Amino acid sequence: MIVASVNVVLRIAFLLSIVTVSQTLKSACKEMKTCDMCTRKKNPECHWCPVTDTCHSSSIFNLNKCNSYENILKPDGCDSYKDELYDEDLSYRLATLCAVAYSEAPGQCMGYVKEDLDYTTNFEIIEQFKAKCDDFYLTYDQCSAILAISHEQEMLVLSYRGTTRTKQLIDEAISVMFNEKVDIDETSTGKVQEYFLNMYYKLSQCIDPVLEESIADYPHYDLVITGHSLGGAVASVAAYKLALKGIVPEGQLSIYTFGMPRVGDYYYAEEFDRLLVNKTWRIVHRKDLVPHIPTRTDTENTGPYHHGVEILYGVKAMLRTSSYKACYSNEDAHCSNRYYGGLAAVVSTAVGISEHKRYFRIPLGTYCEDKARLNAETLTTPAQPDPQATRSKRSIINESLPLLPRFQIEDEKCHSFIRDAEGNWVEKVGNKKVENKKVGNKKVKKAGKVNIINEANRFNITISYHFLTFVLSYLGSRYRY
Repeated sequence: MIVASVNVVLRIAFLLSIVTVSQTLKSACKEMKTCDMCTRKKNPECHWCPVTDTCHSSSIFNLNKCNSYENILKPDGCDSYKDELYDEDLSYRLATLCAVAYSEAPGQCMGYVKEDLDYTTNFEIIEQFKAKCDDFYLTYDQCSAILAISHEQEMLVLSYRGTTRTKQLIDEAISVMFNEKVDIDETSTGKVQEYFLNMYYKLSQCIDPVLEESIADYPHYDLVITGHSLGGAVASVAAYKLALKGIVPEGQLSIYTFGMPRVGDYYYAEEFDRLLVNKTWRIVHRKDLVPHIPTRTDTENTGPYHHGVEILYGVKAMLRTSSYKACYSNEDAHCSNRYYGGLAAVVSTAVGISEHKRYFRIPLGTYCEDKARLNAETLTTPAQPDPQATRSKRSIINESLPLLPRFQIEDEKCHSFIRDAEGNWVEKVGNKKVENKKVGNKKVKKAGKVNIINEANRFNITISYHFLTFVLSYLGSRYRY
């Protein structure tokens, strides 16, 4: 009896010693902040997880989110997950331009960017483009893009705006759910979502002449197409079209997108990657939901499919200096798709929306608006509020935002805006009337109703509950996404 008790005590003591050693190693490894420090010989019990950008011990009690084959054990493997052609610094700068693209006054917002965000470069806005892009029942004027230039970088950047209002999100959802994908080009076998192609056409009438003129003026400058969310999808279509036209010198066209949804099918992705070899990067912030919609539900290559190299930042607090993982398989199960397989999708969806809104810790959709509101609040809030005032503080602030003028688009034309001699943003004179070029479904307005003429006219079963969750989660939200 005594011997048995002693054995139990010894076993418990042994297990406690293992736990103690494990916690000590875990603490020591956790202090290692870089891959090189973590994997050097002085720390043989530590290994680096590139997905979360953290150092872990090899203890069985350690909670490591990397699979065993993903862990980096030696210093010479620290660069194995990087893409030599992907430019982290440029990616950060492009994210700031995506934030500027959401603004009604991009010139002013660029001032906020240069003042507030670190590591920016000398980009200047050449022109802003806007057009109505409503497809169904709702009316708004939220299709927009900006063209920027940096002589220091010898680079032109075309940045497309993402979704800005719940109305537009609903319109996108209706289009994606009810409309079949359409041919991206007459000579192509690839198909894309109709809404994305329509938005491209409606803005291209303004953009193409200005872009071609800028390329002719600066023939040795690189051209980068970028966009966040919906803007990334339209950027994909724009890059494809530009590559087909061949107006950009070889090797000077590339695309960086942030939180981009699936744009087209497998054949579109295949053709896209053939046209822009080693020139396309899809940046994904950990569990961002949008890159996983519309979801893939078939195996016949007709459903939604991603193109390009995925650059996964697997940390919640995504920084410019954070580590990333480059995934070269278009739909790599070990990249961000790992978060949306089986039951993991339920947990990921809960945080996927918030992580979609922030890249490099910048709230891309609301950054410029928030900065303008903060400045207006500082300038207009009185020291002693009038007790007779009935207006809310928010209404006072909103009334004080002439710095962000809204140019109401009431017609079917594409509108361009440039700076005048005094530095104010004004509509460019001499815009050509836009053909209301629409592909796929026809739209017939009658007594305020819209009849959608489509051969199938049925629910697209490739849209899963992820997309519906995304729509419902944003209804009533005041934030841009």
